[in-house]
Amino acid sequence: MTPLRVTFGSASRAMPGEVECGDRLDVMRDGLRSLVILADGVGHGPEAAAAARAAIAAAACDPWAPLGEVLSRCHRKLGSTRGAAVALLRIDAERHEVEHVAVGNVEVCAVAREATRWVAIPGIVGSRLRKQLVTQQRLHPGDLLAVHSDGVSRRLDLGRFSVLDAPSIASRLVEDYGSQHDDAACVVIRC
Repeated sequence: MTPLRVTFGSASRAMPGEVECGDRLDVMRDGLRSLVILADGVGHGPEAAAAARAAIAAAACDPWAPLGEVLSRCHRKLGSTRGAAVALLRIDAERHEVEHVAVGNVEVCAVAREATRWVAIPGIVGSRLRKQLVTQQRLHPGDLLAVHSDGVSRRLDLGRFSVLDAPSIASRLVEDYGSQHDDAACVVIRC
């Protein structure tokens, strides 16, 4: 099986009137594996940004550990912050698979060949993490995923931008569907 050619795009912006965005994201890569993390610090402003930065730093300590362990590490690290909603996706381009775990109001939407189901468990990483649900899904060439904070409307129309590259899609999603009352962040994954 030929490895997927996976590209990423990301965009974020602070809530209008704030100087710092409380939604943070990162894509870590190692050959054909990638880890996407999106952290939405509770609230907005510097304290939310500090919580989101702590989640990114915790994930970066060992991004290739099992996803449940990465999330648990984030939970421990965020204990002294106001906490965050966190989504983690690990893409294996060689195996055509994605693993997903999420807590709080972070979402994944997809335009994909196979039906997908993305579940975020209620809670706050760093404060209320009752359980985890790690799921696996197949990926196919042409699949398009968008991971976003609650500052981007869940009514977004990902298919509307399917002809654009991943960075352009991420920018358009934040621009067109971002709330004026919250920080907004999005990572787009194109296979």
